Amino acid sequence: IRKRFPFIVQYTVNGYPRPLEPAVVEPEQAIEDIREVAGEFGPRTCVWRYDPILLTSLTPAEWHRHNFSRLAQALSGVVDEVIVSFTHVYRMTRRNLEAASHRYGFTWEDPDEDTKRQLVSDLARTAVSHGMVLSVCAQPSLASSTVRQARCVDTVRLEDVAGHSIS
Repeated sequence: IRKRFPFIVQYTVNGYPRPLEPAVVEPEQAIEDIREVAGEFGPRTCVWRYDPILLTSLTPAEWHRHNFSRLAQALSGVVDEVIVSFTHVYRMTRRNLEAASHRYGFTWEDPDEDTKRQLVSDLARTAVSHGMVLSVCAQPSLASSTVRQARCVDTVRLEDVAGHSIS
């Protein structure tokens, strides 16, 4: 008898324009993949990641609000958590963004904390309206009473998937 081990799939679905994500699966295919895994292994096995959030002239804050809402609607009833984070602008990230922005003719920014908090708050309201909780990864300053910090390994979720305590 094959023994099943509990697992969780964190699947990034951003739906960015191709200049920002030239080699990723189209969002419709990613959503279908998530539906298939959740259908076969249960609804708690998949966590949607909407990250990194990158503000550019192609993807301003309002674009993210609309795009996130569209993706959340498509994943409603399939996932119950979405994890977000903003781009961490390290030296290599900056170099790659500068090169891409020159190549494809867009601008980008690393927004201030207030801008980030407002966008996360708006996305959290949208997530809740689609039966999801929004968590923030590696950016504790963006957590609030309605936005929790994500867990790298969520033992509660793993126990739910396993159907018993694993700790």
